[in-house]
Amino acid sequence: TRRRQARAARTRLAGARKLQRTGRPADFYAEVEKALSSFLEAKLSAPVTGLTRAQLDERMSQAGIAPELRQRALAVVESCDMGRVAPGMGDAAARPRALTDAAAAMAGWDAR
Repeated sequence: TRRRQARAARTRLAGARKLQRTGRPADFYAEVEKALSSFLEAKLSAPVTGLTRAQLDERMSQAGIAPELRQRALAVVESCDMGRVAPGMGDAAARPRALTDAAAAMAGWDAR
């Protein structure tokens, strides 16, 4: 069910939290993005992997998601892309911020 998928996504985010300390930023960012994507797929009842940011924003908009929440989710996707492509270029605060923003996006969705 969608509820089980959303719970699994949160578990995956907890796994990313453990990866944060390993010194493997590419793995960390990939796990955060997978967690958020899984969560969004569960909530939107549609695949989101492979969508451009504009397409993802449109899907969330069609689902009635508030602009602030959409922006937060898109910011996580952006930071994960950057973290995977150029893992050494990010500052030390980028990883905790990505986790915080992903968790906040999930919590914000549930609070609406």
